[in-house]
Amino acid sequence: MAEAAFDESAIARIKQPLARGRAYQRAGQWAAAARAYEEAVTIEEAKERPRRNPFARTFPGGGYRLDGRHRVAFALAMDRDMVGARSAWLDASRTDEALASWVDRFGHLLQQDSHRTTATSLWRLIDDTPAMEGEAAALALIQSARDPEVLPESWWFVAYVHLYRQGWPRAAYAAKAQASMVARRSSAPPSTILDTLRCDTATAFADAGDLPTAQSYLNGHQTDEARELAIGLARLAANTNTAAALGANAGRDDDDERFCRLVAGRSIAIVAPGNTGIAHGAEIDAFDLVVRTNFRAHETISAHAPLIGTRTDVTYFNGNFEPENREEILTSLRERPLSFAVMRFDDPEALALYRAILPVRVGTIFNPYYRMNAYAVPKIVHDLSRFGPARIKIFNADFFLGDAPHYSGYLNYDIKLVQSFLGHDVLRNFRLVQKWFRAGIVEADDVLTAILNLSEDEVINRVAKRLAAPEGSATPQV
Repeated sequence: MAEAAFDESAIARIKQPLARGRAYQRAGQWAAAARAYEEAVTIEEAKERPRRNPFARTFPGGGYRLDGRHRVAFALAMDRDMVGARSAWLDASRTDEALASWVDRFGHLLQQDSHRTTATSLWRLIDDTPAMEGEAAALALIQSARDPEVLPESWWFVAYVHLYRQGWPRAAYAAKAQASMVARRSSAPPSTILDTLRCDTATAFADAGDLPTAQSYLNGHQTDEARELAIGLARLAANTNTAAALGANAGRDDDDERFCRLVAGRSIAIVAPGNTGIAHGAEIDAFDLVVRTNFRAHETISAHAPLIGTRTDVTYFNGNFEPENREEILTSLRERPLSFAVMRFDDPEALALYRAILPVRVGTIFNPYYRMNAYAVPKIVHDLSRFGPARIKIFNADFFLGDAPHYSGYLNYDIKLVQSFLGHDVLRNFRLVQKWFRAGIVEADDVLTAILNLSEDEVINRVAKRLAAPEGSATPQV
């Protein structure tokens, strides 16, 4: 990006320090930009607003914008003041010296004029996105980065968020791929990496298809998250014996054993809430077990019986749906209990209420690719697969690429597609289910089969089309 003409007096008259800093940055006056950004940080901190950390590994919920001190650090680094930049970056990230080696590399790269030019141009992806000349220009800019480590993993991830919200999924996924690449290149070896970064690093290698290296970060580390990730990655690598052994070694409580007796050797229909308009009801009801997401009331199901069947044997609840609809759910279950309910979180109060009516267990979480949050159906497939079902078929799931994301009565609100696609990462969810489908782990109805036969490029085109719909929302249909 060419530097703008520098008019010191005009820039100095800009009252808002953040805007003033951007003006200095566009003019290539990095020291002045750093001072203005520091002033902006001081004002924000005086308001006692909590800072959001782009290095936060909890997703979703964090890392959607750069902290003000990252701007300070970037400007100081561009001014070749790496002592100040190092201090500002580590302070902004609220982390320890584990990042220091990366910050030093960042500074080394920015001493080189070619990298300085690249970094200045790339920074526009989050600071000046609306002014860019369309998605093609943003994509070309990302692909021109010879060394993506000229900017940190967190910056690339924030760019992914900004570009997605701009309605540019192809550029957004290119930015996320760069974030994943930087995560791999800057990772410590498995023997020395911080435990808090272990699973995230493993998913970055899984993202690139390097499952052996991903597994090496998990070996011998049996936290719940690491265990489920290791089991799922073994299954993705078609190492079914390894997956089974890892699952057996993890141990099962009484609720798991009871669930296993229900699931093992049975044919299972997983019924998602999508409205494909195809009457699968009779086929669904013919399975040994019918599993649904977020059961609400028997009446809601029976109202759509030709499309989704009448039976519900097992339901999986997510963390948002169940608390909001608890009384309605409990009332319906007291009238006619299900065979089992699976909760997302270990909430003692909720577990006690449901256990007074039916068997309950806490399910597992599985997010095998870089910074994805699996949709309900992939999580259910992973969880059920640990208990030896004979067959799993998915109905009424289309990754929200269809016109009707759920049948009427399922939710009380419309789904905001940009939030769903962005927060869950629809492309990586597609990639996961497609691998299972091709490996014969799951079957799919006709609509989902057609989607799973698409290429990733075609899926991104479908995402872009959906995002272009008015207001980026989707309305349920009967």
